[in-house]
Amino acid sequence: GELGEALTLYSHGICLWPQDAILFCNRSRVMYRLGMYAEALHDAWAAIQRDPQHVRAYQHLIEAAAETKVG
Repeated sequence: GELGEALTLYSHGICLWPQDAILFCNRSRVMYRLGMYAEALHDAWAAIQRDPQHVRAYQHLIEAAAETKVG
């Protein structure tokens, strides 16, 4: 589907531009929508490390963290 294709394209972009916070942030959102919460959390954190001012990455981090929290 479209989300799977988006995941592939963002992953390819990250291979080409590994310092691009936007690519990590966008892939985080795709992974979240696919139910890949731990991976989404990892990518949101990677986006923040590359650009601490990237507000949307913090939003993705919080949302993914909430889904991965155990009882």
